[in-house]
Amino acid sequence: TIATVTYQNCKINSVNVRANGATTADLTDIGVYGGAGKVITFINTTTGVRANLDAADKQVGGAPDSGIILNVGKTIVMTLTGTGATAVDFTVTIEYEALADGGYLS
Repeated sequence: TIATVTYQNCKINSVNVRANGATTADLTDIGVYGGAGKVITFINTTTGVRANLDAADKQVGGAPDSGIILNVGKTIVMTLTGTGATAVDFTVTIEYEALADGGYLS
C-alpha cells in the first residue's frame, strides 16, 4: 500500500514512479492501482515495464482524464512482478486534492 485516503475524500490527479538507481533484473514490471480490489489503473504493467525504470531518474506516470475520486479508507497500491526478491528503490509522487477541508493521503 502506497497511500490511504484519510478524513475526507480526495481527487487523484496523477501518479508518478521514479527509479532512484539501476533497477534489479529481478523486476519484470510494476502496476499502480486504486480503489477496492484494484479496479482503477493509474500505471499499467505495459507502461511500468522494467525497461522504462531500469536506470536512475527514469520515470513512468499516469494521469486520469478528469481525476479519480477515492473515498475515505480507499487505497493506492503498487504491484511488483518479477522472478526474485531483490529490493527496488523507487520514489512515488501522487498529486491530489482534498474534496473537503482536511482530506489527505497517509
